[in-house]
Amino acid sequence: MTIRNATASDLGGLLALEEQCFDPVRYMAMSRRQFSHHAASPNAVLRLAEHAGTACGYALGLLRRGQPWLRFYSLAVSPVMQGGEVGRLLFVDMEEQ
Repeated sequence: MTIRNATASDLGGLLALEEQCFDPVRYMAMSRRQFSHHAASPNAVLRLAEHAGTACGYALGLLRRGQPWLRFYSLAVSPVMQGGEVGRLLFVDMEEQ
C-alpha cells in the first residue's frame, strides 16, 4: 500500500470511496468539484491510499492561514479494507503532514 498526495486524476477513485463509505441520508458526500478544489488547494492536504493500484482510502486536512496546524476534516476507508491498517496509516500520515 502507498499513501500519496491526491491529484485530479484520482477524482474517480475519491468519489467511489465517498459513495462506498458514507450514507447519503446522514452525510452530504463531497462532489467532484469539491475534491478537485481540495486536490489543487494550497490550504488543503488530500492524501490517497492505494492498494494494488486501486484507491482504498483517503484523508483530508484543511489549513488555516497563520495557523501552524491543520484541521482533520475527513477520513474514508473502503469497506473491503476496513479493520486493517489503512485508516491508522492514513491518520498517522495526516499527523505527519
